[in-house]
Amino acid sequence: TDQQTSALELAQQVNGTNVFNFAVAKVRYVGTLAISNVRAFFRLFPVSTTSTEFALATTYRRFTQGTTVIPTLGLSGGGDLLSIPCFAEPRVDSATTALTAQTDPSNVKATMAASPPGGESIAYFGAWLDINQTQAQFPNRPSPADGPWGSGRKTVQELIKNAHQCLVAEIAYDPDPIATGATPGGSDKLAQRNLAIVASANPGDLASHRIPNVFELWPAPATAQGATPDELLIDWGNVPDGTTATIYIPEIDAAQIVALARGNTRASGIAQVDGQTITLPTGGIGYVPLPSGAVFGLTGLLTLDLPATVKKGEMYRIVVRQVTDATARPIEKPPEVVIRKADTRAATVIARQPLRWRRIVGSYQITIPVRTKEVMLPGEIRLLSVLRWILRSMTTDERWYPVFSRCVSLIGDRVDVLGGDADLVQGSPAGIPDGRPHDQDGHEPGDHGFEEPECLCAERGPVCRIEGKVTGVAYDCFGDFEGFVLDDCGRETRFAAREHKIEALVRLAWRERIVIRVMVRVADKRRPVSITLRRAPEPFQS
Repeated sequence: TDQQTSALELAQQVNGTNVFNFAVAKVRYVGTLAISNVRAFFRLFPVSTTSTEFALATTYRRFTQGTTVIPTLGLSGGGDLLSIPCFAEPRVDSATTALTAQTDPSNVKATMAASPPGGESIAYFGAWLDINQTQAQFPNRPSPADGPWGSGRKTVQELIKNAHQCLVAEIAYDPDPIATGATPGGSDKLAQRNLAIVASANPGDLASHRIPNVFELWPAPATAQGATPDELLIDWGNVPDGTTATIYIPEIDAAQIVALARGNTRASGIAQVDGQTITLPTGGIGYVPLPSGAVFGLTGLLTLDLPATVKKGEMYRIVVRQVTDATARPIEKPPEVVIRKADTRAATVIARQPLRWRRIVGSYQITIPVRTKEVMLPGEIRLLSVLRWILRSMTTDERWYPVFSRCVSLIGDRVDVLGGDADLVQGSPAGIPDGRPHDQDGHEPGDHGFEEPECLCAERGPVCRIEGKVTGVAYDCFGDFEGFVLDDCGRETRFAAREHKIEALVRLAWRERIVIRVMVRVADKRRPVSITLRRAPEPFQS
């Protein structure tokens, strides 16, 4: 009932507790006759997507034999994985058994009958979403399509390519099949949960206001003459003034998008950032034209930079839709005959033009709650750990690699500016970045923020690290530099130093509010061994 508390968890554990994700579908039937063998299928899409059109040959593949009907992997024409079915029953062992042998009796209702006749009957269906489990299941490009596969299998977690995924529930009732091209927005047998929840900090540095989301879209094939290219229709909702947005699509030349937008008043303000990235204005309704003729689905990274004026407790929502051309033959009428004045013997038939309109292919929503960095940090560290685990399982030639690796980098930046240290976060399917237990707040025992000054093993003895911002520069009675004060989120530490170059460095960090890391030896925690500038000055962070 509350989407904020129902967010799926990609990590295996939160605060030391194992987490399991489930989906439940409430199905309503209104009719005068009892119906039988009503099935519900659940499909996970690896990312947010605007491509949820029903197509039995690709995204919504299923196996049918007699009275047995079971969903199988959604695959593109080229064999790439598009969607993953989930069940109430255990998965078959795909190393030795084909997916066509899967059973899911809990999601088959023998009878649904409205009572009284013409009233409403309700049934529930459900599935376990094993997005955070470590059992190997499917290859990236399954061959044979339904297995079994002796090698190359990955876990469902490793096949996920975003912190948030799309889930579609499908009612499979044989006497009333789903029409090809139907979408969750227009069919009574398809429903979706296509929601990404990405928090923004308040207060915080720019990277903590940067909202990344990986998505997928399938533009229509090369359009007919006179047809309009597919577009992303973005409802910017209540995003505040000063928000900027970029879209990175590695498979498209950004200059093509800019060229299509030129002269299109609906898509005004789009500009090229680099070869595959555009920037676009926010507010109201925005349109992004997409070059037609894409051979395969496009991968994208939408990034929003919110202004520093956002405040804790605020909530912003953006809806991304894909629109395409739709055509139909006009209603048949007797042909209209026109007699030319110059020749009463001649007659011509006026051809009736096809009807043409725009329709929505699919949509997804991004919800942005504004929270404090102390609340955000444990979850961002956990997310970064899992995403790095997934990234480690990928090869650089995978189609998802460019957008996913860029998204992981942005999550690392968020961890840094929220007070953590992305360099210390190791990949883990459990979401525990270092394998050690964490307390109920997601911290290690005795830590402050992300970590207590940590003792490490160095060549010349154990060293500790402290990170924060310079809040004071100290001088003795003669006016000579003697040290500086570092604020580590409310805990101040004073360091001793006499070197003029260190003075210049800390004055720069103090003036420009640069976060620095100070390394000290355990035996002398007041004298820096090294100083590292962790981030650029605020004016240059964009």
